Formats: sequence, structure tokens, C-alpha cells
Amino acid sequence: MPTSGYLSQNLRRPLPTKDDGILRTVADAAGYMMALSKDRQRAHWQRAARLLLDEAHAHDLSRQVELAAVL
Repeated sequence: MPTSGYLSQNLRRPLPTKDDGILRTVADAAGYMMALSKDRQRAHWQRAARLLLDEAHAHDLSRQVELAAVL
């Protein structure tokens, strides 16, 4: 489980979601990924989840979440 310090980091920019939400922090992205339905859990989201669990740099996670959110 990622540390609270990591979860509180800001993404590189606010990211809009398909359901009209806005992801601003790593914690927002984590919560969004956890709530995805099975049919939306594609490879891009799985890659984002791996980056999250590895506590990758927030900038790298942001790029992957941005990619996954638009596909």
C-alpha cells in the first residue's frame, strides 16, 4: 500500500475523467482506479495501478493516468 506522503502528492495537472470528475492528487487517482468497473480495467489502467503500487514519480503516474483516462 502506498504511503500517505506519496498519496498526498499532486498530479502534474488536474485530470478530468469521463464521468465529469477531476483527479488532482495521487490519492484521487488511486480512488478512481479502485472504483473502475471490470469492463474499464484495461491494460492502461493496470499499468497505472502498477506505477501507483511501486510509488513511481507522480509525474510518471500522471502521464499514465492521463493516457488511461482518455482511452
